[in-house]
Amino acid sequence: MKQIVLAIALLFLSCAALATPFKPYTAKYKIKAFGLTVGQATRDLTINNDDAYGLEMHSWSTSMFLKMDVTENSKGNIETNHPASYRYVKKQGDKNKTSIVTFDWPDLTAVSEYKGQQYVLPLHDDTQDKISYQLQMRKDLMGGKKEFIYTLVDDRKIEVYQFNPKGHETIRTSIGTLDTVRMEKESDKSKRSTTFWLAPKYNYLLVKLEHVEHGTASTITIDDLKFR
Repeated sequence: MKQIVLAIALLFLSCAALATPFKPYTAKYKIKAFGLTVGQATRDLTINNDDAYGLEMHSWSTSMFLKMDVTENSKGNIETNHPASYRYVKKQGDKNKTSIVTFDWPDLTAVSEYKGQQYVLPLHDDTQDKISYQLQMRKDLMGGKKEFIYTLVDDRKIEVYQFNPKGHETIRTSIGTLDTVRMEKESDKSKRSTTFWLAPKYNYLLVKLEHVEHGTASTITIDDLKFR
Protein backbone atom coordinates (compact mmCIF):
# COMPACT_ATOMS: atom_id res chain seq x y z
CA MET A 1 0.00 0.00 0.00
CA LYS A 2 2.89 2.34 0.84
CA GLN A 3 4.33 2.09 -2.69
CA ILE A 4 0.93 2.63 -4.34
CA VAL A 5 0.12 5.75 -2.29
CA LEU A 6 3.58 7.20 -2.96
CA ALA A 7 3.31 6.50 -6.68
CA ILE A 8 -0.08 8.19 -7.05
CA ALA A 9 1.04 11.20 -5.01
CA LEU A 10 4.15 11.68 -7.16
CA LEU A 11 2.19 11.25 -10.36
CA PHE A 12 -0.31 13.80 -9.19
CA LEU A 13 2.42 16.22 -8.30
CA SER A 14 4.70 15.27 -10.93
CA CYS A 15 -1.06 14.08 -11.73
CA ALA A 16 -0.81 24.31 -20.10
CA ALA A 17 -0.50 27.59 -29.14
CA LEU A 18 -2.64 30.26 -27.64
CA ALA A 19 -2.47 33.34 -25.43
CA THR A 20 -3.52 31.75 -22.16
CA PRO A 21 -7.25 31.61 -21.39
CA PHE A 22 -6.49 30.06 -17.99
CA LYS A 23 -7.99 31.50 -14.83
CA PRO A 24 -6.19 31.29 -11.50
CA TYR A 25 -7.77 28.57 -9.39
CA THR A 26 -7.51 26.33 -6.35
CA ALA A 27 -8.64 22.72 -6.67
CA LYS A 28 -8.92 20.11 -3.95
CA TYR A 29 -8.76 16.35 -4.53
CA LYS A 30 -9.23 13.09 -2.64
CA ILE A 31 -6.78 10.23 -3.00
CA LYS A 32 -8.22 6.72 -2.80
CA ALA A 33 -6.68 3.25 -2.81
CA PHE A 34 -8.17 -0.12 -1.90
CA GLY A 35 -11.59 1.56 -1.69
CA LEU A 36 -10.42 3.89 1.10
CA THR A 37 -9.55 7.58 1.25
CA VAL A 38 -5.82 7.58 1.99
CA GLY A 39 -4.85 11.18 1.27
CA GLN A 40 -5.70 14.64 0.00
CA ALA A 41 -4.19 16.98 -2.55
CA THR A 42 -4.45 20.54 -3.81
CA ARG A 43 -3.44 22.39 -6.97
CA ASP A 44 -3.10 26.15 -7.05
CA LEU A 45 -2.46 28.29 -10.14
CA THR A 46 -1.63 32.00 -9.94
CA ILE A 47 -1.07 34.31 -12.93
CA ASN A 48 0.25 37.88 -12.71
CA ASN A 49 -0.31 40.75 -15.13
CA ASP A 50 3.15 40.17 -16.67
CA ASP A 51 2.18 36.55 -17.60
CA ALA A 52 4.26 35.12 -14.76
CA TYR A 53 2.64 31.99 -13.39
CA GLY A 54 3.03 29.95 -10.24
CA LEU A 55 1.75 26.37 -10.15
CA GLU A 56 1.88 24.54 -6.84
CA MET A 57 0.93 20.93 -6.16
CA HIS A 58 0.60 19.66 -2.61
CA SER A 59 -0.23 16.08 -1.68
CA TRP A 60 -0.30 14.45 1.74
CA SER A 61 -1.28 11.14 3.25
CA THR A 62 -4.05 10.78 5.84
CA SER A 63 -3.36 7.06 6.30
CA MET A 64 -2.06 5.85 9.66
CA PHE A 65 0.23 3.47 7.75
CA LEU A 66 2.09 6.18 5.82
CA LYS A 67 2.96 9.72 6.79
CA MET A 68 4.03 11.59 3.69
CA ASP A 69 3.91 15.19 2.46
CA VAL A 70 4.97 16.22 -1.05
CA THR A 71 5.05 19.73 -2.55
CA GLU A 72 6.02 20.74 -6.08
CA ASN A 73 6.24 24.29 -7.35
CA SER A 74 6.82 25.59 -10.88
CA LYS A 75 7.30 29.24 -11.84
CA GLY A 76 7.61 30.65 -15.34
CA ASN A 77 5.88 32.47 -18.20
CA ILE A 78 2.38 31.25 -19.01
CA GLU A 79 2.36 32.64 -22.56
CA THR A 80 5.72 31.30 -23.73
CA ASN A 81 5.33 28.09 -21.67
CA HIS A 82 8.90 28.49 -20.45
CA PRO A 83 9.41 27.39 -16.83
CA ALA A 84 11.95 29.46 -14.90
CA SER A 85 12.33 27.32 -11.80
CA TYR A 86 11.04 24.11 -10.30
CA ARG A 87 11.23 22.86 -6.71
CA TYR A 88 10.30 19.48 -5.24
CA VAL A 89 10.15 18.67 -1.52
CA LYS A 90 9.12 15.32 -0.03
CA LYS A 91 8.85 14.63 3.69
CA GLN A 92 8.38 11.01 4.69
CA GLY A 93 8.98 10.11 8.31
CA ASP A 94 12.48 11.23 9.22
CA LYS A 95 13.56 11.42 5.59
CA ASN A 96 13.43 14.56 3.47
CA LYS A 97 14.18 14.89 -0.23
CA THR A 98 14.61 18.12 -2.18
CA SER A 99 15.41 18.76 -5.83
CA ILE A 100 15.64 22.12 -7.62
CA VAL A 101 15.85 22.98 -11.32
CA THR A 102 16.80 26.42 -12.67
CA PHE A 103 16.18 27.15 -16.35
CA ASP A 104 18.53 29.41 -18.33
CA TRP A 105 16.71 30.02 -21.62
CA PRO A 106 19.25 32.40 -23.24
CA ASP A 107 21.93 29.74 -22.71
CA LEU A 108 19.50 26.82 -23.41
CA THR A 109 20.63 24.91 -20.32
CA ALA A 110 19.04 23.80 -17.09
CA VAL A 111 20.87 23.24 -13.81
CA SER A 112 19.34 20.44 -11.74
CA GLU A 113 20.33 20.04 -8.09
CA TYR A 114 19.59 16.44 -7.15
CA LYS A 115 20.88 14.41 -4.19
CA GLY A 116 23.63 16.91 -3.48
CA GLN A 117 24.94 17.05 -7.04
CA GLN A 118 24.47 19.45 -9.93
CA TYR A 119 23.61 18.34 -13.44
CA VAL A 120 23.72 20.67 -16.46
CA LEU A 121 21.19 19.55 -19.05
CA PRO A 122 20.45 20.84 -22.58
CA LEU A 123 17.16 22.61 -23.26
CA HIS A 124 14.99 22.75 -26.37
CA ASP A 125 12.40 25.46 -26.87
CA ASP A 126 9.60 23.15 -25.69
CA THR A 127 11.32 21.63 -22.63
CA GLN A 128 9.17 21.58 -19.50
CA ASP A 129 9.52 20.63 -15.85
CA LYS A 130 7.68 17.79 -14.13
CA ILE A 131 4.44 19.74 -13.65
CA SER A 132 4.54 22.57 -16.22
CA TYR A 133 4.04 20.03 -19.04
CA GLN A 134 0.47 19.63 -17.80
CA LEU A 135 -0.21 23.31 -18.53
CA GLN A 136 1.16 22.74 -22.03
CA MET A 137 -1.07 19.69 -22.47
CA ARG A 138 -4.14 21.80 -21.66
CA LYS A 139 -3.11 24.36 -24.27
CA ASP A 140 -2.47 21.62 -26.83
CA LEU A 141 -5.94 20.16 -26.27
CA MET A 142 -7.53 23.60 -26.63
CA GLY A 143 -5.52 24.13 -29.82
CA GLY A 144 -6.80 20.89 -31.34
CA LYS A 145 -3.46 19.10 -31.46
CA LYS A 146 -3.41 15.37 -32.11
CA GLU A 147 0.02 14.47 -30.71
CA PHE A 148 0.97 14.95 -27.09
CA ILE A 149 4.70 14.43 -26.61
CA TYR A 150 6.56 16.37 -23.91
CA THR A 151 10.26 16.69 -23.17
CA LEU A 152 11.02 17.53 -19.55
CA VAL A 153 13.81 17.81 -17.02
CA ASP A 154 13.56 14.88 -14.62
CA ASP A 155 16.19 15.15 -11.87
CA ARG A 156 19.49 14.26 -13.59
CA LYS A 157 18.19 13.46 -17.07
CA ILE A 158 15.83 14.49 -19.87
CA GLU A 159 12.65 12.40 -20.12
CA VAL A 160 10.00 12.14 -22.84
CA TYR A 161 6.34 11.67 -21.91
CA GLN A 162 3.77 10.69 -24.52
CA PHE A 163 0.01 10.68 -23.96
CA ASN A 164 -2.62 9.14 -26.23
CA PRO A 165 -6.21 10.47 -26.34
CA LYS A 166 -8.81 7.74 -25.78
CA GLY A 167 -12.02 9.64 -26.47
CA HIS A 168 -14.60 11.24 -24.21
CA GLU A 169 -15.91 9.83 -20.96
CA THR A 170 -18.53 11.11 -18.51
CA ILE A 171 -17.55 10.89 -14.85
CA ARG A 172 -19.29 11.81 -11.60
CA THR A 173 -17.46 14.09 -9.19
CA SER A 174 -18.20 16.19 -6.12
CA ILE A 175 -18.44 19.26 -8.37
CA GLY A 176 -20.92 17.59 -10.74
CA THR A 177 -21.12 15.16 -13.64
CA LEU A 178 -18.47 16.14 -16.17
CA ASP A 179 -17.65 15.35 -19.78
CA THR A 180 -13.95 14.58 -19.95
CA VAL A 181 -11.23 13.67 -22.42
CA ARG A 182 -9.35 10.55 -21.36
CA MET A 183 -5.57 10.66 -21.88
CA GLU A 184 -3.39 7.61 -21.32
CA LYS A 185 0.36 7.88 -20.74
CA GLU A 186 2.53 5.48 -22.71
CA SER A 187 4.72 3.28 -20.56
CA ASP A 188 7.40 0.74 -21.34
CA LYS A 189 6.36 -1.19 -18.24
CA SER A 190 3.37 -3.43 -18.92
CA LYS A 191 2.37 -3.63 -15.25
CA ARG A 192 2.07 0.15 -14.88
CA SER A 193 -0.35 2.64 -16.42
CA THR A 194 -1.41 6.24 -15.83
CA THR A 195 -4.60 7.90 -17.06
CA PHE A 196 -5.74 11.55 -16.90
CA TRP A 197 -9.35 12.76 -17.21
CA LEU A 198 -9.46 16.42 -18.32
CA ALA A 199 -12.64 18.51 -18.41
CA PRO A 200 -13.21 20.68 -21.54
CA LYS A 201 -15.71 22.74 -19.51
CA TYR A 202 -12.78 24.04 -17.46
CA ASN A 203 -10.26 24.34 -20.29
CA TYR A 204 -9.09 20.76 -19.75
CA LEU A 205 -8.40 21.03 -16.05
CA LEU A 206 -7.40 17.70 -14.48
CA VAL A 207 -10.41 16.28 -12.63
CA LYS A 208 -9.28 12.68 -12.19
CA LEU A 209 -6.06 10.68 -12.30
CA GLU A 210 -5.66 6.92 -12.03
CA HIS A 211 -2.45 4.99 -11.55
CA VAL A 212 -2.39 1.19 -11.86
CA GLU A 213 0.64 -0.76 -10.71
CA HIS A 214 0.83 -4.56 -10.40
CA GLY A 215 -2.94 -4.75 -10.72
CA THR A 216 -3.71 -2.27 -7.92
CA ALA A 217 -5.40 1.03 -8.81
CA SER A 218 -5.19 4.34 -6.96
CA THR A 219 -7.18 7.41 -7.96
CA ILE A 220 -7.24 11.13 -7.37
CA THR A 221 -10.62 12.79 -7.96
CA ILE A 222 -11.56 16.45 -7.73
CA ASP A 223 -13.53 17.39 -4.63
CA ASP A 224 -13.75 21.19 -4.85
CA LEU A 225 -12.87 23.92 -7.37
CA LYS A 226 -12.69 27.67 -6.96
CA PHE A 227 -11.61 30.21 -9.62
CA ARG A 228 -10.24 33.61 -8.67
